[in-house]
Amino acid sequence: MSFLPECQYQHFVPQFLLRNFSHPYKPTGPRRRGKDKQKNGPLRGETVVRSIDLRPNEPVICEQPIKRILGQMNVYDDSTKPSLKEQRQLEEIFGKFENQVARVFSKIVKGHDEHQKKVETKQDGGSDTIGGVCLTRPERDCLRKFLFILHYRSGRLHERFNHQAASEYNANDKEFMQEHMEEKGYQRPLSVWFDNLKAIIDIDMDVEGKWREELPKRMFPDDAMGFIVHTGSYYMSICTPANPDDEFILTDNSYGVFEGPNTFTRNKETGEIEESVHCPLHYFAPVSPRLMIVCRSNFLPNPLEDADERIKECREEMRRASLDSVFSEDLIAKCRLRELPVVKARNSYSQIVDGKIFAMPGHDGTRRKTDRFVFDIFPVNSWHVNMINSILLENLGPCTSVVFNSTDSLAKTLEWYLGAPCDVAGKVYIGKDGEDDMKVEALRKLEAVSRSLGSTKKTVTGRLDVPLGNTDSHEALRKQFRVNRNMWKKLKVDEDRELREFLDMMEEPEQKPFAGYILLGGSQEKMEEDIDQARRMWNLRIKIDKWSVGVREDIRQRNRLLLEAAYRDLPQRRFFMYGKLWRATAIRHFAKKGPGQRKEPLSKTQCSGPEDLLPPMYRVIRSDRFNQLVHNVIHIDIKHQEPDSMWPDMWEPLRPWDPMTFFLRCGAITSAVNMPGEPHL
Repeated sequence: MSFLPECQYQHFVPQFLLRNFSHPYKPTGPRRRGKDKQKNGPLRGETVVRSIDLRPNEPVICEQPIKRILGQMNVYDDSTKPSLKEQRQLEEIFGKFENQVARVFSKIVKGHDEHQKKVETKQDGGSDTIGGVCLTRPERDCLRKFLFILHYRSGRLHERFNHQAASEYNANDKEFMQEHMEEKGYQRPLSVWFDNLKAIIDIDMDVEGKWREELPKRMFPDDAMGFIVHTGSYYMSICTPANPDDEFILTDNSYGVFEGPNTFTRNKETGEIEESVHCPLHYFAPVSPRLMIVCRSNFLPNPLEDADERIKECREEMRRASLDSVFSEDLIAKCRLRELPVVKARNSYSQIVDGKIFAMPGHDGTRRKTDRFVFDIFPVNSWHVNMINSILLENLGPCTSVVFNSTDSLAKTLEWYLGAPCDVAGKVYIGKDGEDDMKVEALRKLEAVSRSLGSTKKTVTGRLDVPLGNTDSHEALRKQFRVNRNMWKKLKVDEDRELREFLDMMEEPEQKPFAGYILLGGSQEKMEEDIDQARRMWNLRIKIDKWSVGVREDIRQRNRLLLEAAYRDLPQRRFFMYGKLWRATAIRHFAKKGPGQRKEPLSKTQCSGPEDLLPPMYRVIRSDRFNQLVHNVIHIDIKHQEPDSMWPDMWEPLRPWDPMTFFLRCGAITSAVNMPGEPHL
């Protein structure tokens, strides 16, 4: 097929990744004279991939050049620009970014290949991992950014934004998008997408984390939050099949597929199926047939970190506070990849002693560009390989191709997926128009391919009886998300406004230091009593510690926890004051440390903290979770102000308390859950 000079095939999946699945083309049959090329086919020696072509009514297994698969003509061209060079600016930006990140992927592939050679020559010591790769912090951040870009530049996102007028945009965040376009002067959603992609690539992910405050100012804030969540609420791990005959596949939308609960409800008035809420627990990024990057939620248990009971308790409470009010089921038990044998990367500023994480001697808690991270490559069994491939296949509806390496491995993958029970491998129809049609068609085509490869196994499908939704509950979730979003927006009206200035809008000047207390039902009349009670609470905690000196530490800790549990049953305004006294006392203790430690005097701002963002939202936080949330936030903040602090990356400092980052980092409220009205990322 010939193309006009101005036409350009532009990839959703970069060619440097496709090459990992490729091989040189070798035509079947005798050689031909002249150009050794079949009609409309690739040249001998041309780089091709094996794929299932899903575009025709009857799918075919074929070999396609990597320069003409998993992409679209002129998809990133901005037709509003006058010159071809300006129109192709985004594609040029992609090219430069891909050259940079390709070196990081090359290190991963090389690390895996080198260890495989050791295994083949029997030089391996029999470890539980297969090689690994050491990345600097900038390399790791570059990779994390690229993984999100791979999803955000995909065909599915192009379809979401590909409109020439705001009125044509019909995603479930329509009102927020139209509001953003009006504020920024955009004429079409497609221009928003182009600028969002540029903003993400251009942002410098500084070690101080200021980029999290800056990015929402440069792009559509809701999608900026999606990027912040993707990079901050998930940790990256690398997997490889333990069985040499197993392989991973690659589809058009592999990099945006997630594993996790996805709920639907039937509208009482219309009877139509509507999306309710979903919570991604794993994201996937195929690197090669033998390598898969998995981004795993920080909400899932982590044995190494959870060896510290404080971290384990904090993680579980954050998960309960964020998810239990939305999902009635046990998310961890329902997670299909909960037993995936992966852990976080090791780093250069911590060490493991007796199964627990401690700071390296002399580490001051500062994050540096010179920090290094060692990502082990974890072997996973056939069940996990099949499960990951199945998750990609059950999201095949809008895809055009399934890229694979070996036909034998593909045959096993399809047979496992099509024959597996529905509660294991999806394949459930929900009665939603359009979505079910795509799923039925995709399954029909996969079944046809599986039959052509020799399988006779029956395809197992099911139908989910979607119950009538609680309209009031559904609408309450929408309102909750709107309140959260509007609160963030108010806090970002003036980029230089700090929390105390926002509180000025709500309270009288003399109440400013205790604005949160006032919002929780406090008053000038109650304040004296509540402060006195908070002091008594703290003094009792100190006395119990002193009285129990010499008692076994596990008993002392049990007594502390019982006392704190009793305190959390007190009125919210009183526990809020107790928390502030707790932090002020802790900071005074830090100030008394020896030379080289904190010496600056306490300021009134140190009596404030990220917990001050919670009272304005107390109406949308479960009342039985509010005090626990205040406790957790103050506890994390204290730990990070402690000299030589060493807490895992999931608990990065909550200061400065940028509100968007605050809710996303600590998992407060429900920002870890995609609510109705929130963009699907």
